[in-house]
Amino acid sequence: MTITEVGKGRAMSKRSTVVVVALALSVGGVVGARAATDATVNICVNKTTGVMRHAKVKSCSASETRLVLGARGPVGATGANGATGATGATGATGATGATGATGAAGASGSVSPVTINAQTGVAYTLVLADAGKFITTSNTGAIAITIPTNSSVEFPVGTKIEIGQIGSGGVLLSPATGVTLNGGTAAVGFDSASFQAGILLKIATNTWALLLPKNT
Repeated sequence: MTITEVGKGRAMSKRSTVVVVALALSVGGVVGARAATDATVNICVNKTTGVMRHAKVKSCSASETRLVLGARGPVGATGANGATGATGATGATGATGATGATGAAGASGSVSPVTINAQTGVAYTLVLADAGKFITTSNTGAIAITIPTNSSVEFPVGTKIEIGQIGSGGVLLSPATGVTLNGGTAAVGFDSASFQAGILLKIATNTWALLLPKNT
């Protein structure tokens, strides 16, 4: 309990102070009752005799010194900050996932065989299904192969048709009207000997080229 002396006057003796404390302890019920409604209790002490009395009001006579019981002291200074706690342990690193299995190698592709269109007559006109085929001629007489216009048979540019002469009769490639073959409109033929071959290649809408091996 805090005891505060209010007002000027002669300093209290050590005996008076002890008596004040004893009085405060002995009348704890009174002080407690006062504390329920007021934060302090006023005591008036006679400056000559040291006699104390409880004052209901917050004032004493000129011959008394006022003591205040239960007065709140000043707020103390803020304490220093506590030390920083230690850093927590680092968590363990997760395990590395397993590497996936390597996929199986794909099967090797097969080479598609060339489709053969065998011609035994003396005249033939190319059709769209001949694109990419190998046309053979096996007649003792000459055979005329006609190259149609693009409006009749729309071969894609880049179409390749192989032609093989296996008979004794010659082969003559004849461009239809409006078609250019090897830079002109005339027919182009193989030599008369058997077992010769050439490649017919479409290079523009109505333009073809017959590629023949050089004679030796």
